Amino acid sequence: MRGRVTKCHAERIHAKRRAEERYGVTLNKHDYKEISKSIMRGEQAVLKRQSLARTIYLIDYQGQQLKAVYDKKRHQVVTFLPIEEDFKLLGEI
Repeated sequence: MRGRVTKCHAERIHAKRRAEERYGVTLNKHDYKEISKSIMRGEQAVLKRQSLARTIYLIDYQGQQLKAVYDKKRHQVVTFLPIEEDFKLLGEI
């Protein structure tokens, strides 16, 4: 079924577009995978749990902070949210 886009692929496309739109960051395949892997390794800070499957992380990427939503079911970042000034790390509240 050539041409059909899976949910995982659609979420990757969406996340890369949001990174570009909200942060001016163009993520290639390697960068995107590395961000997801760094979350899996526990190297990024948790901001908030949205649900059992999705968690918001504060990502350090090339000297810039990005706010990412990670889906642990699919093991990938599904979107990037705008940074707000009043965010706090989970556990600091």
